[in-house]
Amino acid sequence: NRITNSDGFGIYLHSADNTTIFQNNISFHDQTGIQIEDCTYNHISQNLIENNGGHLSFDFGIFVQGSLNSTFSRNIFKGNDWRGITLENSNETLLVQNNFSNHYIDYDAYFSTDSIDSKIYKNNFYRGCYSWENNEFNSSLIGNHWKDYSGSDSNGDGIGESSYNVLGGDYDYLPKFTPFNISDVIDPVVQIEYPDEMDLNTQNFIVNWSCNESDIDHFEIRIDDGARNYTQLLEWEYIGVDNGNHTIQIRAIDNGWNIGEDEICFTIDTMGPSISLITPTNSTYDSNNVEINATITDAHSSIILVVAELDGAQNITLSLDSGNIYTNTTITFTEGHHSLKIYAEDSLGNSNTSPLLHFTIDLPSTTPPSGIPGYDLFVILGLMAVGLVYPLMKLKSRD
Repeated sequence: NRITNSDGFGIYLHSADNTTIFQNNISFHDQTGIQIEDCTYNHISQNLIENNGGHLSFDFGIFVQGSLNSTFSRNIFKGNDWRGITLENSNETLLVQNNFSNHYIDYDAYFSTDSIDSKIYKNNFYRGCYSWENNEFNSSLIGNHWKDYSGSDSNGDGIGESSYNVLGGDYDYLPKFTPFNISDVIDPVVQIEYPDEMDLNTQNFIVNWSCNESDIDHFEIRIDDGARNYTQLLEWEYIGVDNGNHTIQIRAIDNGWNIGEDEICFTIDTMGPSISLITPTNSTYDSNNVEINATITDAHSSIILVVAELDGAQNITLSLDSGNIYTNTTITFTEGHHSLKIYAEDSLGNSNTSPLLHFTIDLPSTTPPSGIPGYDLFVILGLMAVGLVYPLMKLKSRD
């Protein structure tokens, strides 16, 4: 709607609650563009409020008196005579995403001493604001853009390093370094492309992401609970990240300070499995049926292969028995000296090998000893004695 060129107010509300004034061109009125008195819960949004008040007539774009819980969002205040908006005895006002410029005489916004508990953020101020104490000029994320802000943004996060002193005693602790795009109210969509819920076997990698908007102020990236890093690129390189489980969070902040987020969890594992050989040990065995048992563990990945290398030539596969113990019970060792080491590999291709172990198989002898004088005669006499005793015992039993 176009509401223009009256000799009084453009719009006048008195004791009107829960009223919405939306998408109007309210311009060139001799007095204030919108006059609001004794109202509650009114919403004034997306209006052009321009060139209201006769020159030097001390009128305003919007004047609010004795009202509670008014919201002013995404309005353009331009070239009004005295101020963009004035609030007197009006509390708990929300002033967000408005653009102020080129008012002839005074401030863009004025909050009287009895106008308190208001929240003012994401606005572009051209001639500043006057506020007595007890109003908040930033949310938990961002404040306002001030044309005369003289601070710096050394880390590129879009927020000034020092606070902005609002005339009258309030402060904006998170001043926006560049102007907002107040027409943008849609959150950007950001998606992490790499790594994508996957495990890595490197501690150095580049995170890549995509975003559906080009009008981006900056991206923020952090790993786990670390510090945020700021960039306008679609990638960030990490070097020397510890082994273990990690979370990466990306935030895309557009020029309207709308925020989109994505987050992924992944694991870094560059270490091979831990190997502890149980049997055989560095000793001598009197049996050739010796089990091969080893404890194999990996803190971050699964075990995919365990092999025992025997005498540098034969590979023997070990299978998971119970817990973390891998075993082989089918091998029959030849007699003599042997060497053995265990090779294990995890699902990311990391491997490890145990130290070389030496052991001996020495089986009991099954042939008579040789070289003892009279041994053969002793055996023959023993057999003859057995032959004589048996018949005698048999005859005695008949008696």
